[in-house]
Amino acid sequence: MTEEMKFRIMDNINHWNDNKKPSKLIFFPVYKKYLSVAACLIILVAGSLIAHNKINDLVEPPLQVSPDIREFNTIDKLSKVMGFSIKEIKTLPFEAEEVQYTSYGNDLAQIEYMGLDNSLTYRISKGSEDNSGDYNDYSVGKKVKISGEEITLKGNETQCFLATWQSAGYFYSVQLTNGVSWQEMLSTIESIILP
Repeated sequence: MTEEMKFRIMDNINHWNDNKKPSKLIFFPVYKKYLSVAACLIILVAGSLIAHNKINDLVEPPLQVSPDIREFNTIDKLSKVMGFSIKEIKTLPFEAEEVQYTSYGNDLAQIEYMGLDNSLTYRISKGSEDNSGDYNDYSVGKKVKISGEEITLKGNETQCFLATWQSAGYFYSVQLTNGVSWQEMLSTIESIILP
């Protein structure tokens, strides 16, 4: 074989690779499977977040209403604002260090007597619903009459913690933080009811 033949053969081999079109096949079939699964997951997550936000947008937050709470420095001012007469408790079962007069809207008046060892909350409200806010289950309950009014007393064997009654369209409650004797509670109620 001559030198010229070798040159032609080599030249043809070199040009033969140039004439061949490159293949358009890209080999990553495993990645394609993962990419399609990942795309589906992204669509599901995005769709669930959008749906969740749309549902939460439809639900309005609860409306919080705070009662009109006002404090006064005298019982006369409290009575005037409430529109009904409120009597001060004349006989307390302890010595009061401080007295607070509070109205809750136009329906509930509260007088709180605070001493060193005890406190008493006296409430008056329009209507017949229990306004004491005391939902304890007491072991002893008694009903007594004072000046024609039926009083419900609650406590244990030796102490009374709560007294409630209705009169002339109003509900009354007297509640003590620390119980007092049954007689002391009766004396306190009498000082409210009796003239």
